[in-house]
Amino acid sequence: MRDPAESESSDPGSRIADPDRLTAEERSIRRKTHDTIRRVTVDIEQRQQLNTAVSAMMELVNALYAFEEKAGPNSVPVVREAIEALVRILSPFAPHTCEELWEMLGHREGLMKATWPEFNAEVARAEEIVIPVQVNGKVRSLLTVPAEASEKDVEQLALADPAVMAHLAGKQVKKVVVAKGRLVSVVV
Repeated sequence: MRDPAESESSDPGSRIADPDRLTAEERSIRRKTHDTIRRVTVDIEQRQQLNTAVSAMMELVNALYAFEEKAGPNSVPVVREAIEALVRILSPFAPHTCEELWEMLGHREGLMKATWPEFNAEVARAEEIVIPVQVNGKVRSLLTVPAEASEKDVEQLALADPAVMAHLAGKQVKKVVVAKGRLVSVVV
């Protein structure tokens, strides 16, 4: 009989006891993990763009390296979630190596018995986003705003940004276009 702690559930976060008690860095790694699962799944199954799937996995590995210095003793489940998901999504590209890694992670049954990880859209959702602000077509600032900020709030923040205000001094704003989550364009 298999140990329940070694569950090969399709939910990579099934061993995270209390997600609400995670640090900001741990939430960031979980977000990156679930976003990577989503991106790789779409790249392989729908877009058939293997190069971008590999790129997404490399980004997760880089995020794990950066997280290494910030990780504490309570970070083990988050890191394990990321590594197990990474091994599973890397397996179509390097099956023999991933099989060995899976065994090294303590799984008795082979990787072929494991299911493809499923991403959690709620975990993958960013808390903050960075939006470039253009004045007359040239990027003048980058705003960090809550992901759920309204277009009106983003517009007000953009117009109040000191870097943007410097380019608006003595000029009349003709138009402000807010492309939700992507760009703010100010025409003077």
